[in-house]
Amino acid sequence: MLFARHPEPIVYVDEKGNLIEVNEAFTNHYLKNYMEFRSMKIQEMFPWDEWNSVFTSGDKSSVYEWIKQEPDKGKLALKFTVIPSGEVSSENTYFVIIADVTGLKQLEQEFQHISATLQMIESNSSDLITVLDSNGIVKYASASYSKIFGRSHTEILNHHAFEFVHPDDIPYLRDRLKESFAGYIYWLPIEFRYLHQDGHWVYTDVRATPIETKDGISQITLFARDISHRKKLDHLIQHMAYHDSLTGLPNRLFLRERLGQMLERKEETNSISVLFIDLDGFKNVNDTLGHSSGDLLLKEMGNRLNQLLPSNGFLARMGGDEFIILLDLSKNLQETQNFAERVLELFASPFFIEETEVYLTASIGISMYPQNGDSVEELIRTSDIALYKAKNAGKNRYVPFE
Repeated sequence: MLFARHPEPIVYVDEKGNLIEVNEAFTNHYLKNYMEFRSMKIQEMFPWDEWNSVFTSGDKSSVYEWIKQEPDKGKLALKFTVIPSGEVSSENTYFVIIADVTGLKQLEQEFQHISATLQMIESNSSDLITVLDSNGIVKYASASYSKIFGRSHTEILNHHAFEFVHPDDIPYLRDRLKESFAGYIYWLPIEFRYLHQDGHWVYTDVRATPIETKDGISQITLFARDISHRKKLDHLIQHMAYHDSLTGLPNRLFLRERLGQMLERKEETNSISVLFIDLDGFKNVNDTLGHSSGDLLLKEMGNRLNQLLPSNGFLARMGGDEFIILLDLSKNLQETQNFAERVLELFASPFFIEETEVYLTASIGISMYPQNGDSVEELIRTSDIALYKAKNAGKNRYVPFE
């Protein structure tokens, strides 16, 4: 009954390949007439060169594959399972189960091709691909994890995705993760910091895509990349936008923003001092020693002012040989004038520019908030007016705005 009703074609043959009996599945697949098999050999139906060796190989069951190129159908793949019957007779007899595995072979080839393609993408991708379950546990991480974070990608498997995330970034990421499991797709990347094995923080951005099944969303796929280099460039661009390229000091734009911030958090009872500083005779340095020497002098001037700057001070280069110092929490004009005196004392010692002693003086204009202005423009304008008066009064002095 098993032989007759087996869904796969089976033939019962002797050791010469003569068909002794076939089941119904075999006739349905390979014979038009049930009686045809009595005059046929299995070698005629399936011209495989190995039949003789198969039937003389012994009394053990064996499985073989035969691939045949057919003109119209392409490759045909068959699997022969040869089982000795175990009957005692003058000739050995065998059951041969015939399975068409052409479709399976094609699926295997397609799977191997897809696997090779995915492996190539994963191996050459600088992005990290991760799959999380609904509890935030990492179920898959691509090999690029080790390239980005210095650890083997197997170390993070079955661990929570936030295990190495910067503590300050976890609350924000937790909220985004909940939204992703609710079906929201973030097309713009979410930025966070992730701990590298050597201890530094890697700036990372990630896009989350929910994986929908008939049972809802139980997993999400994350596509992450290292953006540390971009962050460094952003910081460099930010620094260049807000700092003077020659001295490295904050520039005019930075000064205006800082003064505006200081004014926003001030009350009328507090003071802000603005000291507008201009070098006396700087043009003569450029004319006699050259502009390169003039640049060196400006750098040295910036260094000296920085060393004098208190913790509540802010120094910026306005351009040319002009500098501005902001003093926060100054109680009165006298405190600012005392500081201006110390600035003038900086010029008592000569500047050494390429082994040349250079003696200069400076003029300083002072304006105070709120007495001389309550806006950025007004405070800079009044300090500039006071500077002009100091120049006209003989230079090498400070003058408060009146």
